[in-house]
Amino acid sequence: MRKTKKQNAKNKKITKILITISVVLLLISLFITKAMAIRTIIYLSSLVTMLIAIKYKNKKLLETIGIFLVLFIIYVVIDGITVVTFKKIPIFSYNIITTEKTRVYHAIGVRVWQCDKEDYKNIIVDPFYNKGYICSVDDIDPIQSNSFLNSVIENYDEYKNTYVKIVGKISKKNGQNSIEMQPYTTTDITVNGYVTFADNITLRILFNQSEPLLDDYDVYDEITVVGIIKNMDENKGKYIIYMYDTKISSKLNLNTFKVSTVNSNNCKMSDVIYTSDKNVVYSYCLDDIVVSFDEENQYELATALSSNKVTVNDLYLNSNNKEENEENETIIYRFDNYSVLVCDYTLSNKIVIGNEKMKLEDVNCEE
Repeated sequence: MRKTKKQNAKNKKITKILITISVVLLLISLFITKAMAIRTIIYLSSLVTMLIAIKYKNKKLLETIGIFLVLFIIYVVIDGITVVTFKKIPIFSYNIITTEKTRVYHAIGVRVWQCDKEDYKNIIVDPFYNKGYICSVDDIDPIQSNSFLNSVIENYDEYKNTYVKIVGKISKKNGQNSIEMQPYTTTDITVNGYVTFADNITLRILFNQSEPLLDDYDVYDEITVVGIIKNMDENKGKYIIYMYDTKISSKLNLNTFKVSTVNSNNCKMSDVIYTSDKNVVYSYCLDDIVVSFDEENQYELATALSSNKVTVNDLYLNSNNKEENEENETIIYRFDNYSVLVCDYTLSNKIVIGNEKMKLEDVNCEE
């Protein structure tokens, strides 16, 4: 009886020592910043030590296994809380993805972005994977969408679970939530970015949250995106590749543009080009009106206006040369190669884009 009591007392003492050691190891592992391998070993040593301490209470095997599973879950939760609270790199990372400069740790319920592999202080914590690609994309080499889509099937294992930067044209757009790219061939018509898309393979690009920047882009526009390739579906010989955690890395500069025109030999009012709640836009004595932001982004006026890349006011408000009607408030704004006539709003909501020689009397604002 005395021997049993002495043994129990000894076991309790050993148990307390082991629990103390386990807690100390746990705290050490949680607050180590670098040396991830050592940190993981110390953390797991704490878990094993705690399990041994519990086993000293003469638990049965199945009971010990159950306690181990509960302890493991508790340790994972502690790891997650430490990551979110103290901005630490997770110990239980089931997947680590790296680029030249960046390392991304995927843990249960949380993701950590280490935008500089040498910097363990300025990390970004992403609970529940809500954010898209966060770090700079400068160290990721861009791939043209045609090149990517024409090789991704054969090289899918190489691309899967890696972050890639894709430059290509939008073949389909779903509001602010997703876009698609497909292989394309160029056509003789370059305005509006027109190309011919093939439907045998599609890159479906998904955003974690609504992306307001997509409002600047339309089908046929060129865009650069960065995201992770996750999975691929095949149905009747047609493939869909899925990109997640997407970030738009291009920026469509809509602040500066120029208007080019082609004069017509037949000087008359055109049919309606564009209609809004405030204005109805026509052209006069012109065959074509093209709005150009750069060499790759050129649009017919109707497309530029309907997609909100420019507004009607943008076409004339920066003019330094205007001519006013003496009888009403109709004004004609002049530029080097075109003119914009804005009718007195009491007469009509007409706005007419004409050649540089258009006169006030060429347009009847009352019709």
